Amino acid sequence: MKLYLVIIITLGTYLEIFAQTSIYHKFPVSNAYWNESSGGYQCDCCSDYQYKISGDTIVNSILYRKLWINGVNYWPDLLSQFCSPNISGYIDEYAGAYREDTLAQKVYYLPSGASSDTLLYDFTVNVGDTLPLSYTVVVSNSVVTSIDSILIDNNYRKRIEISADVGLNVFWIEGIGSTFGLLTTLEVQFEHYINLVCFIEDGLTIYPNVTYPCDSIVSIEERLSEPEIIISPNPALDRIRIQVPENLIVKSVQVCNVMGQIVISQKGLGLNSVNITHLPSGIYLLKMLTSAGLLTGKLVIR
Repeated sequence: MKLYLVIIITLGTYLEIFAQTSIYHKFPVSNAYWNESSGGYQCDCCSDYQYKISGDTIVNSILYRKLWINGVNYWPDLLSQFCSPNISGYIDEYAGAYREDTLAQKVYYLPSGASSDTLLYDFTVNVGDTLPLSYTVVVSNSVVTSIDSILIDNNYRKRIEISADVGLNVFWIEGIGSTFGLLTTLEVQFEHYINLVCFIEDGLTIYPNVTYPCDSIVSIEERLSEPEIIISPNPALDRIRIQVPENLIVKSVQVCNVMGQIVISQKGLGLNSVNITHLPSGIYLLKMLTSAGLLTGKLVIR
């Protein structure tokens, strides 16, 4: 009698898990962001950044979800050869768009400036399948080694393990993407790393778990509201002067538009004046690399 009870309970649990994993969990269409991090030994890739959905766009009569990436780059530490906490610059730019074929359970990516998309994820693969080359699959012997489910926010989502060469081990998770990062290529990460730190949808942390503190990364609009250097005049018409503490050595000056594009770049010691006559009216971010690190400020051109 006890044996029958165990079998019934086990079968019931299996049927419950199977029922949940048979439901395809779609990618978000709004109110979501992926926090990622990269770095490592002797790696010029030290960054904390996030992808977030920033509206819709239609290309070739197909609806896509736009992605915006923003974050922070760090200088490497010359002594340890690893990442330092010193900021070297900011990331704020359009990162492309994606669409999902929910019936086929496939996701496609449209890179910034591209006219056609490419396969990003295929959740219909089976164990033993060799993945075709795509935007993220750049290693020809990437093989599906296992398929199981992972319990996330009281829901079981399909999880696909992919291996290729020595050292590559990554998972695809339904509705979230890759544990390497949303758009990260599946390559062996030798002495460096790129990984998905956390994922939020509709204000709730979905990955790695609901209690993980998944904080939003500061955007360019938020940084513009907290100037760290004195710019005069501001608003300006043709030329600005920049004031920093006397004990700092200025090495370079950059002016970026709200899209994150560098529109002025000057290098040299003692820079304190910038000609802006060729720039259209608007709001800009001024970045000044000094002996104490990067200083930023808001610039308004009339």
